[in-house]
Amino acid sequence: MIAGLKPYPVIKDSGVEQLGKVPEHWNVCELGRVGSFFKGNGVPCVRYGDLYTRHRYYIERAKSCVSQERAVAFTPIRFGDVLFAGSGEAIEEIGKSAVNLLDEPACCGGDVIVFRPSIDLEPRFLGLATDCPQAAYQKSCMGRGITVMHIYGSELKYLSIALPPAAEQAAIVRYLDHVDRQVRRLVRAKRKLIALLTEQKNVIIHRAVTRGLEPDVHLKDSGVEWLGEVPAHWVVARLRDVALVQTGITLGKNYKDIETTSYPYLRVANVQIGRLDLSQVKQNDVPSSEAIGATLRAGDALMTEGGDINNNAIARAEREISLLTECRTRLTAYVVTGKLDVREAAAALPEVEPLAADDEPDTLDAESETGLDDLDAIPEEAAA
Repeated sequence: MIAGLKPYPVIKDSGVEQLGKVPEHWNVCELGRVGSFFKGNGVPCVRYGDLYTRHRYYIERAKSCVSQERAVAFTPIRFGDVLFAGSGEAIEEIGKSAVNLLDEPACCGGDVIVFRPSIDLEPRFLGLATDCPQAAYQKSCMGRGITVMHIYGSELKYLSIALPPAAEQAAIVRYLDHVDRQVRRLVRAKRKLIALLTEQKNVIIHRAVTRGLEPDVHLKDSGVEWLGEVPAHWVVARLRDVALVQTGITLGKNYKDIETTSYPYLRVANVQIGRLDLSQVKQNDVPSSEAIGATLRAGDALMTEGGDINNNAIARAEREISLLTECRTRLTAYVVTGKLDVREAAAALPEVEPLAADDEPDTLDAESETGLDDLDAIPEEAAA
């Protein structure tokens, strides 16, 4: 993904702590100097919540629609406008933004702050630059509130971004869009693999616990709808009739003025399918009287009340998805702030093919993105 990329040969101090050093021929400016902000109203076509769940950097389709008659009462948006979410639950994500790439007339509504450039900028580059981790960190410093966080255009105008020449903006967009397509295709393939592995595992487990291991065993009706038929020599019973079912000790209890003892403590992460993972076992301080009731014995079966379906192949695929999305986020951060030069790489890319039906941009719900604190792998030459 980054093979052959090099840092720019000549760099300078951007004057903005979050941006660090940038290429010498790039400009650094606050958004308020290259455009204006205003706020939407009414029932939106692009809602502020969609900025958190549906759009990564770009708005290429709207989830909601209003009639032409009703649209006149809402705030119109143009191609190239950047939409910022004016409120949110987490300070780290306040001001989540994306650039409008809808060709048809569109509008936005409540709690959406619109930035309209007053100079000629590559829209896709602007979408990347205003929501990369360095920009997200600046926005988090502008947010305010306790239970609900808010951000305002009067603060967002001080958001600083690095601006390369127009041709270089286009090259950066071309390169990062190419990388994004590759990542999305790989992620989709991994998710399909996870779905198939999960289905296979469920079928194997279901057959083993309801039919046993002998393929030709004589069967009888279990009398339980979801069990169906079971081997004729099996007994069907409720779990509570043959065992004691109880929960373990809850973490976080206050044992002030009560003598405690440290015991090994198994968590959800230790309980894997068909086995216990004891590679990392933590200790927990509890009174001996409570520990007695929760002490494990040989033959005890452990079931998690929550957690992820997991075996080695599924866990590996999920880890690969996490690494792919993390790499994409880091790479975007490096490129849009001038830490890596992609001009030659972009020029060597093949012509962009139209999006296939199964290659449309993802929503953000299922993806894990990395914040500014994780940007610890910048090449030494670029950071010097």
